[in-house]
Amino acid sequence: MEPRRTHIIVRHALGTFCFAELVSPDASAALQFYSDLFGWTTEEIPGATHPYWLFQIEGHVVAGLRPIPRGRQRWIPYIAVDRLDDIVAQAERLGGRPGVTPFEVSGVARMATIVDPHERVVGLWEANGRSGADRQEQPGSMWWVEMLAHDVIGTTHFYSRLFGWKTNERTFGHLTHGYTVYSVGNESVGGAIKIQQNWGRVPERWQVIFAVTDLQRTLDQAHGLGGSDELAP
Repeated sequence: MEPRRTHIIVRHALGTFCFAELVSPDASAALQFYSDLFGWTTEEIPGATHPYWLFQIEGHVVAGLRPIPRGRQRWIPYIAVDRLDDIVAQAERLGGRPGVTPFEVSGVARMATIVDPHERVVGLWEANGRSGADRQEQPGSMWWVEMLAHDVIGTTHFYSRLFGWKTNERTFGHLTHGYTVYSVGNESVGGAIKIQQNWGRVPERWQVIFAVTDLQRTLDQAHGLGGSDELAP
């Protein structure tokens, strides 16, 4: 896996992952958990039907929280686009479908989600005041985004057509089928890994990976706060 260059304040190119959003049916509990885990503070953005929260470190935005009425709590990575509606329409032509209909977060962005042909959810971010997260690849912020897939080649075609991603195959000793790195120009933007049979029942998905200074200590702290290990390789 090859992250992008480290920035203090990130400027996001089109077609790159620019933001991580947590959707949760229990916003209060989620706000408390991640504040305790990463030391995040929050800024509430009032909305027409419900508020939206921005997570921050030292005043720099690192992620967001959108409440949902029901369903599973999960992280959704967002990709920077300039014409959100056109991308949604193109995704449908390529075999995907719309997810959450476009919504506006005042002074931040116009956002939506799409569902790819294998039911993985990814977000679209049309900047309207903010290009995405201020900080990435530093402790407590998004470090990398990767897709878990049974058919990496087939799914890669969908995203390459939609966002213009190029691919580069890497080899790691513990992976039988290697690792696919997606890029825009010279910038690596994310990756894809083939689900191995010995992993058990691992769902296909996009997953957000956060940078930490001490992995085991962070895991122990998450368990102490009531978190658990997600099914993963």
